[in-house]
Amino acid sequence: MSSDKVLDTLHRFITRDLVLIISGGTVVGTFLYLSGHLPAADDSWMLFALLAGLGYFIAYSIQEVLCILGLITTTAVSNPNRFVQWLYKRYDHRAWKPITFDSREARHQFTDDEQWAEFQRIVTLQMVGTAGGPSMVACGFMFMLKWWNYPDPFHLTVSVVGGLLGAMLICLSWLKGAQRAQFVATYGKRKLGRGQIPS
Repeated sequence: MSSDKVLDTLHRFITRDLVLIISGGTVVGTFLYLSGHLPAADDSWMLFALLAGLGYFIAYSIQEVLCILGLITTTAVSNPNRFVQWLYKRYDHRAWKPITFDSREARHQFTDDEQWAEFQRIVTLQMVGTAGGPSMVACGFMFMLKWWNYPDPFHLTVSVVGGLLGAMLICLSWLKGAQRAQFVATYGKRKLGRGQIPS
C-alpha cells in the first residue's frame, strides 16, 4: 500500500472518529453542565481525554443501537421510502432513479480522485447525521428533564432547539445515504450479468 493510500485511510478514520467524539462529547458536556460538574480549565488533560473517550463510546453505542432498531442507517440507502425520495428530489432537483446496478463502494470503482473524495465527503456527512442527530436529541431530552423539574425558559428553549436539530440531522443522514447510493450507482457501477446475484 502506497503512502498516499495510507494517509487517505488515516484521514478518513480520524475524521469519522472526531465526528463520534464531538457528538458524544455534547452528550457528556450536557450531562455535566446540568448536574453542575463541568470540569475546570486547569483540570488534568487526562480527565478531558477520558471524557473524550467516554463521548466516543456513547455516540457509537447510540448510533449502532438505533441502526439495529432501523431508525437510522450508516450504509447506502438503495431503496428509500417516499419521504427520503422527496428529500432527495428537493435537494438534488431531480427525481429518484431506481438503482439497477451492483454498486461497489471500493476505490478502484471510481475513475478519478475527485469522485472518490466526493464519495468520502458524502459518507462523512451521513455519519454527521447518524452520530450528531441522536446525540442532539439526547441533549434535548436531558434539558427537557431539567426544565420539567426546575422550570427555566432557557432550558426549555435549548430542549426544543436540540430536539429539532437532532430530527433534522437524522433526516439528512437518510438523504445522504440515498445520495451515497446514487453516487456509487452513477460513478462506480458495475452492471450485473444475466443470472448474476450481487455479493
